[in-house]
Amino acid sequence: MTCVNLDALEPFSFGSRCNFTCQEGYHLTREDTFTCLASGRWSNPTPTCAVVQCSRLKAPPHASMQCQDPLGNYSYGSMCTWQCEQGFDLIGTNVTTCSSQGNWSFALPVCRAKRCDPIDPPHGSLNCSDPNGSFRFGSMCTAACDEGFLPNGTAGSECTSLGRWSADLPHCLAKRCPALNSPPHGSLTCSDPHGEFSFGSRCTSACEEGFLLNGTADTECTSLGAWSAHIPGCLAKRCPALSSPPHGSLTCSDPHGEFSFGSRCTSTCVEGFILNGTSDTECTSLGAWSAHIPRCLAERCPAVSSPSHGSLVCSHPHGEFSFGSWCTSTCEEGFALNATAHTKCTSVGMWSRRIPHCLAQPCPLLAKAPQHGRMNCSHPYASFSVDSHCDFECNEGFWRRGSPTLTCKNAGYWSQDLPTCQPVQCEAIRALSESLSMNCSHPLGNFSFSSLCLFSCEEGFSLNGTEVLLCSSSGFWNDSRPNCTAFYAVPLVLIGLALIIWRIKKRGELHRGAAVPFHTYVML
Repeated sequence: MTCVNLDALEPFSFGSRCNFTCQEGYHLTREDTFTCLASGRWSNPTPTCAVVQCSRLKAPPHASMQCQDPLGNYSYGSMCTWQCEQGFDLIGTNVTTCSSQGNWSFALPVCRAKRCDPIDPPHGSLNCSDPNGSFRFGSMCTAACDEGFLPNGTAGSECTSLGRWSADLPHCLAKRCPALNSPPHGSLTCSDPHGEFSFGSRCTSACEEGFLLNGTADTECTSLGAWSAHIPGCLAKRCPALSSPPHGSLTCSDPHGEFSFGSRCTSTCVEGFILNGTSDTECTSLGAWSAHIPRCLAERCPAVSSPSHGSLVCSHPHGEFSFGSWCTSTCEEGFALNATAHTKCTSVGMWSRRIPHCLAQPCPLLAKAPQHGRMNCSHPYASFSVDSHCDFECNEGFWRRGSPTLTCKNAGYWSQDLPTCQPVQCEAIRALSESLSMNCSHPLGNFSFSSLCLFSCEEGFSLNGTEVLLCSSSGFWNDSRPNCTAFYAVPLVLIGLALIIWRIKKRGELHRGAAVPFHTYVML
């Protein structure tokens, strides 16, 4: 019998096809072609060739044979039986008889090892010795797990004569990595193909709004049972550092770190300053402050100006006319402050004192014009104060002794002494003859303006000239001095004297109602 291997990679392997022919003088019990199937079995039983006598039989592997040969060994009528060893199953008929045609009635059976259930451990591999075929009686298999997996059970097992494995092969369980937790203020998303936090698990960390990852976002459970990277932290986004405003303070609450997301800061100003802007600001999830830090502006006081006839010098450490400003008032020459020179802008926006006034420096009061004169004054600032001017004039018949104008000086005194009005003087008169007598009145001084002199002659003399001389406002007598001439006509003398007395009474008082005294000058 000849087997020809067709279209196969190796002899008697899957796909092998065999054609049988008998040597001359033999006959096939069955003409056929059989193929090695994917199951490892041949598609048909092996044919036998018979001769006139049936072919000599031999027990198949793992089998025992007993024959009864009534006509001779392996001849017509011979009957042979087979029995397989323990662990093997008889495939075919266990009895065959040699026919008259020299053929056995049945082909030889096959003893095939019992088959255990095939093993294909997930995430592992098998190393088997198969003396009787894959996963058959006598097979010895040892399991090995893929990288990243560990066996859970006995590593080796044998296929017994009952077609069962002597022990369950282990499962390959993925190595476990330490359990992970979400980072504070973040989340953890994992894919677990072989079980939670096991080999092959991949986890991705993400942070809440306002936080940033501090490290690698992704990590993987390696075959060593360790994570490829640590779980990162979620750090709050930082805002730019803030400083207290000048003349103010900054108070912050920092739940996630100084000047970080969620920080709240409040600005306040020291006394005398007010906020210019929003007092509160917050570090947002974008890492920016919700509002700018405000400024502290000094409280402003009302603007002040220099006093009239004075000047104002100010220092402004925090802005014009603001808290802390100091102002000092000074007056021009000839003026004096009527209150404290210094004032300060206080923390409540009010001046500590009002700006004082500059009052003109006073001179001594000129109560009235000089006697027999007139006074005309101008007062640019206040009565009888600096730069006040007073002009003086005397009444008719009087002359001024002193300056015609007085000016109030810066130091508070008059430029000159107060002038006086002196009566105009006429030439003094003397009676130069014994016969002439003179009686004078001097209301303003001897032989001065308004002085009146009456002249008379002794009996027996007559007056030659005016009997009355008056000192005029111009300082001259109204007429020449008279003289006496002898005259014996007594009646005429008496008449003349009576006339003179009448004129004197007619004139009355010569100056402002004053009594007119008479001084008689008699020539002795």
